[in-house]
Amino acid sequence: MKKIIIFGIVLLLFLPLVFGAKVVKTTQNEINLGETLDVRISIYNDNPEEREFQIKEQLSKAAEFVSPSVPDKYISSLNIPYFDRKVTIPPGIVGTFIYRIKPLGLGIITLVSTEVTDLKDGSQSSSNSVDIIVKCIPNGVCESNENYLFCNADCPSGSADNFCDLENDGKCDPDCTTEDVDCTKIIQIEQRKALLFVKKNLYFIFGSLVGALAIVLLLISLGIKRKKSLQDVVAGFKSI
Repeated sequence: MKKIIIFGIVLLLFLPLVFGAKVVKTTQNEINLGETLDVRISIYNDNPEEREFQIKEQLSKAAEFVSPSVPDKYISSLNIPYFDRKVTIPPGIVGTFIYRIKPLGLGIITLVSTEVTDLKDGSQSSSNSVDIIVKCIPNGVCESNENYLFCNADCPSGSADNFCDLENDGKCDPDCTTEDVDCTKIIQIEQRKALLFVKKNLYFIFGSLVGALAIVLLLISLGIKRKKSLQDVVAGFKSI
């Protein structure tokens, strides 16, 4: 975490010279569910005098607030929480605003750009956005809120976890039977098995028909011979 903060501050010092930006947002890129993380907003005052800045930070609904425990305001139409703070920063100094959140579930939380306004001249600056990956704490059970993407220790590839992993692992993922190459292979194998089964049954049916036909022909032949023999016997009696 210290390395991330140091990198952010160093980057912040050079941004005004290169891009003219003033604001950098830093936090952890990955966290386990149940843990908290600090989000740091750093503002560099590159003016030759002290300035007051207004910070507007839109918050994610995918996390609860730890410190401060409640947002300052809500965007009424969408009920989106955000912080609205003011900070005075001396010239050439980096001012910071830090808040702490706790993710509510697995997945990716996106913290959008922070908007900062210089209250003296009205100039505005925006920070970078941040994506935070929230992963599980493995317990050996693939639970209903877990999947291969964010909890592969509990939900290995091919699991029925409402996530199509598309891994070429020899397992047909039930969540993506039409996209998973392994499902295609299994379907082809099953189709080949079905074809062989049909062929075997066709051979059996054909053989049975041939056998039945041979028996019928034999019976007919025997019947003809027997009839002829009877006719010969009758003819013999008549000649006596």
